[in-house]
Amino acid sequence: NLNQIFPRFGVLDLTADELYVLDQDTDGETVYVFHRSASGDARPLRSISGYNTEMSEPADIFLDRNAEELYVLQSESRAVTVYDARADGNVAPLRTIVGPTTGLLNPASLLVTEDNQLIVTNRDFGYRIFPAGASGDVSPVATINQGKGSAIASTRALEGSAGFAVIEQLLFTSSF
Repeated sequence: NLNQIFPRFGVLDLTADELYVLDQDTDGETVYVFHRSASGDARPLRSISGYNTEMSEPADIFLDRNAEELYVLQSESRAVTVYDARADGNVAPLRTIVGPTTGLLNPASLLVTEDNQLIVTNRDFGYRIFPAGASGDVSPVATINQGKGSAIASTRALEGSAGFAVIEQLLFTSSF
């Protein structure tokens, strides 16, 4: 029921006319999928929730329409879990990026670029870039750090950054 969820983030899929909504409440973490025009007492078309999902304080979601995959950023477990975009129920992720080699220290947001790069912001620790199909405890293919000695240490937009966008190969950030 749309009136009883507490959305954190959402993704609109204009191709399928669906709205993905990330909800975190006392019942646990859930990704609900509604028809784009849903309102009021609408039932979700499907949902992803339960123990097998490995969701742990999800912080952000991103829908990769090209690969038909849903990326969920897990802040507590410092991981990225990836699901089939049409998944429904208590489903295990297709793959998970997690572990000390990933450099995911305080993940805040994520996106997949048109050239299949997964970019994850690390609140106060810069960015980690992975190939979109990465899995396990993998090293990022590129890292944008902040701090002294960094190539972009003087870029104040990265300090405390949480949101960002990549438009025509340019990285734009927001801070809070």
